Amino acid sequence: MPSVEKAGPGPGEEQQQLVADLFHALNQPLTALRCSLELALAKPLTAEQYRATLSRGVKDAAQVAWFSAGIRELLGASDPGDRRQNLALDRYLEEVVSDLLPLAESTGVSLSCTCLSRCKVYFEPHRLRQALFHLLEIGLEPGKPDSVARIQLSEHKGEAVLALSYASGAAAVLQNPGTDPAATRTMQCCEAEFPPLELVSRLRMAMARGAFEAAAGVFRSSADREGSWIEIRLPLVFSS
Repeated sequence: MPSVEKAGPGPGEEQQQLVADLFHALNQPLTALRCSLELALAKPLTAEQYRATLSRGVKDAAQVAWFSAGIRELLGASDPGDRRQNLALDRYLEEVVSDLLPLAESTGVSLSCTCLSRCKVYFEPHRLRQALFHLLEIGLEPGKPDSVARIQLSEHKGEAVLALSYASGAAAVLQNPGTDPAATRTMQCCEAEFPPLELVSRLRMAMARGAFEAAAGVFRSSADREGSWIEIRLPLVFSS
């Protein structure tokens, strides 16, 4: 694995830009929903036209709910929780990988995981599982060439080291998530592609980073033409 360093804007700037992009995208289904309802009230419609209007309204409302839930979870990602305990990171990682194998197979992704050490970390159970899901799902979205080629967990100098390598398709999101040209395209075609994959990747990355950093972890990422890498270091806890 190459030297891993943070690239582009800092985590705080990335989150601010992501929240701004999420609110911008949220405005589209809200505007569409309001317009369709106003048009339905403006003049009598046939039963078929009312059904079509309601169908579009349900779709727009589902998008609003998705964005709202994403923003809410993102803003709470840095809260470590009040039910933290000593957890076996290797066991949680193996369980999440097992749960994601069917999705990986359906998208043609080769997903491998190696646990070289048994590592205990201080984390809230639900938040650890959620953070691992967000982290691994970045390379599993359908219709993209991304893949999680390797996941490795090891121990080094009192820290649990979780290293992930992705195919080169994920490089844009990891290298400069706030200014990726795909963001502009996503904003323009939100209705055609939902949920918008570029925003999904950036949201998952930000939520995973927030959760691991809230647990006193260090989150680093890097990308080049050959691929993208993430390294997370968490302090180990030892049984007395």
